[in-house]
Amino acid sequence: MKNPLWESVYHNFQDVPVTGPGFSGHDWIENSSEKLSNFKSLASNSSTVPSVIGYTDSLLPVIAGIVQGNKKKVKILDFDGGLGFSFYHVREALGETKNFELYVVDIEEVCTAGEKLFHDEPQIEFHSDVTDILHERFDIVHIGSSLQYIEQRQDQLSVLCQFNPEYILMANIPAGDIRTFATAQNYYGSTIACWFFNVEELSSTMLQNNYGLIFKSSYFTKLYGVEQPYPLENFKEEYRVKYPCMLLFQKQS
Repeated sequence: MKNPLWESVYHNFQDVPVTGPGFSGHDWIENSSEKLSNFKSLASNSSTVPSVIGYTDSLLPVIAGIVQGNKKKVKILDFDGGLGFSFYHVREALGETKNFELYVVDIEEVCTAGEKLFHDEPQIEFHSDVTDILHERFDIVHIGSSLQYIEQRQDQLSVLCQFNPEYILMANIPAGDIRTFATAQNYYGSTIACWFFNVEELSSTMLQNNYGLIFKSSYFTKLYGVEQPYPLENFKEEYRVKYPCMLLFQKQS
């Protein structure tokens, strides 16, 4: 029997017992490299309608297309964007593939691996410190499956809002009508501290930074290779979320 994906409830992030290398580990990077290679292969063999995962995976390609239609060029910050997973999704979906730039922010080990994989691609950059690019301006900030791993999430959101994008998209976020709590996530042989959020709390934080919620939906993701609800039977009912969510915020006038 497999260990639960998430174990125990903690009120404080720092109380979660953390072990292993987490997302900087060899296994995660190797598996991610294989995933990205598959995306690249699909993109290179694509017909008019791309074979790479589209808007069902995230609204990002759709929003990028809308921005590009209004401005002719779209610039995206993908916070904790891994090895550049969103690059082919977005580029292949756009009408003008050259009028697109992607900046990925992630930990140093991941950025190093990403730079090697995209060494001949000028439309993507990797940065291990978001403060290094605070002078840049973006149309979209994408936060995909990452905010839950940041202890000071309100502070991080405030920093990302300083880029003053038109849209901020949060995808694959474990949030619902629950009280915010921390838990231990078992992942690639590591134990990682992770938040589960109250949706209204997230929306309130964003509103304080002048961003209003304009779209919300469930986000369907695969666990153990199968699309399914979160397996949280080991949690009390009050801490259970059936699916992660996708939240789209727009800058307030």
